[in-house]
Amino acid sequence: MHETMWVRSRAEAPARFVFSGGGTGGHLAPGLAVAGALTAGGAAEAVFFTGRRPGEQSFTRPNGIRMCRVPLAQPRGLGLRFAVELAVRAGTILRIMQTLRPQACLGLGGYVSLPGIAAALLSGTRVVLLEQNAVAGRVNRMLAPFVDCVCTAFPETEGLGRAPRVVHTGNPVREDFVRQRHAGPPRAARSWKKIAVLGGSQGARALNEAMIAALPRLAALRMNLRIVHAAGPDAEEVRNAYARWGIAADTAAFFPDIAARIRDADLAIARAGGSTLAELLVLGIPAVLVPYPFARDGHQAANAAWAAREGVAVAYEQRAFGPEEVAAAIKSLDTRAEAWSARARRARELGRPDAALAVACAARGAYTGGENR
Repeated sequence: MHETMWVRSRAEAPARFVFSGGGTGGHLAPGLAVAGALTAGGAAEAVFFTGRRPGEQSFTRPNGIRMCRVPLAQPRGLGLRFAVELAVRAGTILRIMQTLRPQACLGLGGYVSLPGIAAALLSGTRVVLLEQNAVAGRVNRMLAPFVDCVCTAFPETEGLGRAPRVVHTGNPVREDFVRQRHAGPPRAARSWKKIAVLGGSQGARALNEAMIAALPRLAALRMNLRIVHAAGPDAEEVRNAYARWGIAADTAAFFPDIAARIRDADLAIARAGGSTLAELLVLGIPAVLVPYPFARDGHQAANAAWAAREGVAVAYEQRAFGPEEVAAAIKSLDTRAEAWSARARRARELGRPDAALAVACAARGAYTGGENR
């Protein structure tokens, strides 16, 4: 990695912002949305310091964004080996930052964000953290007292009591979700129901198994269903199961154009990651949420509990979610249509299509949104 690649005439260079983090779509997608808002019209440049996980390659980069891969092994405790690797990676990024002179560094959460944020703090660069969940991640909790601001997805976020400034901006979503929100009426009158099954950027084996096991019951309902299923590595198995039962389904490991495919969905069956939930809210899609039970600090369970309290979702523990629950939820689209319509309306009310702009303002030092404590 050569620092000379970043050198440019200071008179010609627009404002620069660096982003640190990645690893999963839940961390990377909000950062790309903010970067798109910052760089629109050539007003700024954005440089991402990310890891090298395969899921990071699935997302389209807005123009004006550079990606810099800085591999960092997932820590198994805070031992000497991890500390040495962190120091080396932070030193590499620090040298680049001294050339870039960014206006701010935005931390996207997760251990992958640590080297970039450490370099920013050492260089005196202002740091803004993005917290996508109702329970702050460990890295963000640790760093919150030392940064300028934490932007949160939820009105109340656990674990940020020591942060000097916490602003509720909403969770930024990709521009295609915002475009689809404004593309017209989300659900025209029709004789069929569309179901979106979303396992997150890595897929969800438990959701795939529940859907496959539910297919005999769904076939017996004789409902006209159209299913969009992002199945991760199990895509071929899931696709074959739908075909065996004669249920119309569009199945893939990952859909780059998922916003267009699900914009008119009547129901989502999904994990409860912060980015997934934010995207559903922007599109006004009510959900059955099944939090990943091994999510660190139970943040997905907290996200799902908030969504249930707000009347936009029904939440199940994974151990209590099986084929009977799948079939009952889908059947209730007919038997309890008004309840689901109310959830859809409430979801759209809570959606924050302006979240990327709000975080971009924070990156520039102008804070908008409600205080969050």
